[in-house]
Amino acid sequence: MYPNGFEALRTVSMGVGEGEIVALIGRSGAGKSTLPRCLNGMQRPTSGQVMLDDVDACRLDELSLRRRRRQIDFIWQEYNLVGRLTAAQNVITGRLGYHDGLSSLLFHFDRGHREIAIRSLERVQMLHQAEQRADRLSGGEKPRVAIARPLAQQRRVILAAEPVASLDVELVAVVTGEVGARIQAWRERYDPVQARRLPPHTTLCYRAPTAEHDLLERQVRHAFDRPITARLGSVHEFDNREHTLYLEVRDTAALDEARSRLYEGTHLELLGRPDWTWHVTCVRNSRSRPDLEALRRAATELDLDAAWPIDTIAYLELRGDRYEALATWQV
Repeated sequence: MYPNGFEALRTVSMGVGEGEIVALIGRSGAGKSTLPRCLNGMQRPTSGQVMLDDVDACRLDELSLRRRRRQIDFIWQEYNLVGRLTAAQNVITGRLGYHDGLSSLLFHFDRGHREIAIRSLERVQMLHQAEQRADRLSGGEKPRVAIARPLAQQRRVILAAEPVASLDVELVAVVTGEVGARIQAWRERYDPVQARRLPPHTTLCYRAPTAEHDLLERQVRHAFDRPITARLGSVHEFDNREHTLYLEVRDTAALDEARSRLYEGTHLELLGRPDWTWHVTCVRNSRSRPDLEALRRAATELDLDAAWPIDTIAYLELRGDRYEALATWQV
C-alpha cells in the first residue's frame, strides 16, 4: 500500500522455480510493475514475504538488501542506456558489481569481463553494433542492448517490464519488379550496408505482433483484397538528424485505404497507427557521409515517375545486421 492509501497489490501468492519463465499479464494499473519492484527490493511490501533461498527480503536491512540485489536484475522498458557510451560499454557496466571501488571509478575491465560482455551482445545479435553509441541505435536495437546487460551480470533472477515490446519487427510493402531492381541496384552502389540490411520498401506497421502469423496473414489479405497501384516519384531529403534520402510515393489514395483496412481489421489489434508520408528509403544516414553533395546529385538518377503495382507484403525481423523475412505474402 502506498502512502496515499492506494493498494497496488493484495493477496498475491506465487512461486517461481529455478529455470522457469513466468509472464504477468493484466490491464494497466493491475500491479504488473509493482510486483517486480517488490521482488527486487525497490519497493518494500506493506506486509507479507518475498523469499529467495529461504531469506525474506522484507526483513533485510539496507546493506543486506543491496547485497541481495546483486542476484537480481531488472530490464527496464525505457532501456536506461547511457547514450554517450557504446553498446559494449553499456553492457559491460553490468560487471561493475564484480569490481572493487578503484577499478569501477576508472571504468577498467579485464579481458574476462570484456569477453562476457561481447558474448552477451552476440546472444542478442548485436555484436555488429558493439562500438556504436547507444544514442545512435535504432528503436529495436536499444532493447537488445538492454537485455544483453543483465546477461553479462550473470544474475540468478532477471525481472523485465515488456522487454521485447520495441524489437525491430516490421510489416512492409516491398518494391518488386523492374522498378524494385533499379532501386536496389542504386542502393547497392551508394549504400551497400542498407541494401544488404533490407529490401526497398515502404513500412505499413512498426512492431507488428511477433506471433500469430496466420492471423496477421488474414489481416494483410483483408487490407489488400484488391489490386493497388501507387507511383514512385523523385528523391527528397528528410529534415531530420540523419538526413534520410527517400523516394516519394504518389497517388496513394488506394494505399491509404489499405492502411485503414489493415488497422481496422478484426483478426489482430495493431496499435499506434502511423499516418506518415509514404516513402521508400534510399540512404538512411546521409548526414554522416563525406560525399553528401555527390550523393545528392547521384540521387537524381532515381527520379523514376514510375507505376508501382503493390503485390508483395513481407513480415521482417531484425536478426544480427540485417532483416529476415518471417513471412512473405503475394497480394
